Amino acid sequence: MGKVAEKRRIGRKKKSWLHNIREWTGIASTAQMFSLAREKENDQKLTANLHYLERHLMKKKDIIVSY
Repeated sequence: MGKVAEKRRIGRKKKSWLHNIREWTGIASTAQMFSLAREKENDQKLTANLHYLERHLMKKKDIIVSY
């Protein structure tokens, strides 16, 4: 119970998760895909830090102006 009957032909290998992602994105090499993921992660960290700094500086600006 809880299993889906497999529909692939006998002798045919299962597709891997990594193979599916490479197929969907059109990226041929696994190394390139991991490189892009690292770059995206770094971009996300950078933008998160920028948002934090922007909010932090705005609070300081409000304090300075109110005096």
